[in-house]
Amino acid sequence: MKRIENSRYYELDSLRGIAALIVVIFHCWVLLDVPLKIKSNIWYTPFAFLISGHQSVIVFFLLSGFVLALPFLRGVKVNYYKFMIKRLCRIYIPYLFAIIVGITCRYLFNQNVLPGHWSGSLNLAVYLNHLVLISSFSQNYFVPVIWSLVHEMRISILFPLIMFLVINLNWRINLLIGALSSLIGITLLRFDSGADMFTNYYDTFHYIFIFIMGALVAKHKEDLIHIFNKFKHNILFVILNFVVYVFGYKYISYYGGALPSKVSDWLTAFAGVVFIIAILGKQSWGNVLRKKIFTYLGQISYSIYLFHILILITLINVFHNKLHDSIIFILTIILTLIVSSLTYFIVERPSIRLGKILTSKKQKATNRSPSLIEMGNEG
Repeated sequence: MKRIENSRYYELDSLRGIAALIVVIFHCWVLLDVPLKIKSNIWYTPFAFLISGHQSVIVFFLLSGFVLALPFLRGVKVNYYKFMIKRLCRIYIPYLFAIIVGITCRYLFNQNVLPGHWSGSLNLAVYLNHLVLISSFSQNYFVPVIWSLVHEMRISILFPLIMFLVINLNWRINLLIGALSSLIGITLLRFDSGADMFTNYYDTFHYIFIFIMGALVAKHKEDLIHIFNKFKHNILFVILNFVVYVFGYKYISYYGGALPSKVSDWLTAFAGVVFIIAILGKQSWGNVLRKKIFTYLGQISYSIYLFHILILITLINVFHNKLHDSIIFILTIILTLIVSSLTYFIVERPSIRLGKILTSKKQKATNRSPSLIEMGNEG
């Protein structure tokens, strides 16, 4: 499959949007009252992917690695200062806005209905941790999903170094480096019982592997697509069914401790790689995901990820014992799409524009599409 190198992968935008919507459904699944029998059996049905929240975040990391690698792989000299300014504007400014909204929602609506969320005493250190993202801290003070953005920002700082390795070393050595980084993080985490579960540096080392995998897919995408398209349809059907099972392996190993749970992220990332190659390699599948309904979902995916949890927690606190949980679920979906659309146009797009303005001085014209860097928008 040939593609003009400065074109945008709209189908991958759509994949990110679908993943963000799955995260919404997952958090509704976790925080709302779902009968235990349904929860126990859903893992063995084809609908299990709809509640694969953590797996979807792994897909976010994979897509970030893929998309951020593209300018480097085209041989364009990427200025580190400009790279970081754009990343800060793209990720950090909407993040700060979400934190402000989260603080406001906690102050106005918290009825302690969900003890694990909007919990913990507030002090200057809490606010500073959320501002600078350096120390390990609980993500449950204001916006519980921000843990992934902490890792996203940390790994963004290192990403040019990651790309130096990806470009100059073969894929086997890069996978080995990534696996070692992950194993070091996993091992250290197991020996530090006091480490925060979500924003610690051990997990950052672990997730570096996922970014490396995404970058390697970007580097070798044509070869991988060629291999994928060699398989006959019946073999592809078997492969994709197996990959869907592997994608959900996280929950099969969930109660086995940190090692199997973290290593299962490798399997999730492998499944994500197959999804990406399948989407890029099969034109009919890509055409479906390039439809406006999916690409728009991809456009607002970062806002969906940031604000759905605030909407859900607020609704649960305000309407506890007043509305049935099924109504809260429907309201969460509707309000998330509305609020995310507003914040995309009011916060995200101006932030992207600011990044362009701050990095446009003395910037030579190239064939590079700025939107490729802007696409890496987890979470």
